[in-house]
Amino acid sequence: MSAWQRTELARHAQRPYTLDTSSICSRIGARVHGDRAYGDDPALLCGMARFRGEEVMVIGHQKGRDTKSRLHRNFGQANPEGYRKALRAMKMAEKFKRPVITLIDTPGAYPVLARKSADKPKLSHVTCVRWRACVFPSSQQ
Repeated sequence: MSAWQRTELARHAQRPYTLDTSSICSRIGARVHGDRAYGDDPALLCGMARFRGEEVMVIGHQKGRDTKSRLHRNFGQANPEGYRKALRAMKMAEKFKRPVITLIDTPGAYPVLARKSADKPKLSHVTCVRWRACVFPSSQQ
């Protein structure tokens, strides 16, 4: 497969999204909702699942398949509460000693001017620093 064919495949409209991972992970069970500070971000899904018989935390973007679901999920663009929700899920995985599977498929953070008050650049930096500080077990398989 050529490099261009791989690029086209990665951008294909029917490529699998986080909710389509049932073929590799058992259904995402106990989902994490909300960031405990502001609200929930439907663009990011977080929850426990089984992968090859092992409990894991799955964190991933969900864009949506049709116009209605894409609008609901903000086309996969995370808001500040999404970053905080993902950090919360990673902290839970660290606490319960679960590996983390991240499925990243995003055009970037949501760039609305009204969100500047949420101090998104600082928040995304702080979140990344905190993610790096988490300690997760590696998969045994």
